[in-house]
Amino acid sequence: MDDNQLQRAIQSVGKSCFVKYYKQFKDFSRSNEELVELLMKNEKYTETASATRVSKSRSIINAGRAKDVLLEITQSEKLDDDVKTKARKLLGEF
Repeated sequence: MDDNQLQRAIQSVGKSCFVKYYKQFKDFSRSNEELVELLMKNEKYTETASATRVSKSRSIINAGRAKDVLLEITQSEKLDDDVKTKARKLLGEF
């Protein structure tokens, strides 16, 4: 996954969503369908939007680019401090 593909993928997911559900997206014992249901229930996303977020998040993780996304999130001026703090905590797990 090159940088342009990464940027398109994270735009599809949403940085806050990526951070909030990172551990679930990373847990491949959970099915895509289960995660789609979780996002629909918790975030009120449509099924299509939820499926896109799950598949794009997992493609970022599979490509080994999650650390890059989390680092970018910690440096964002537009995100809430709590999102950036959680991203920093997740970065500490690498």
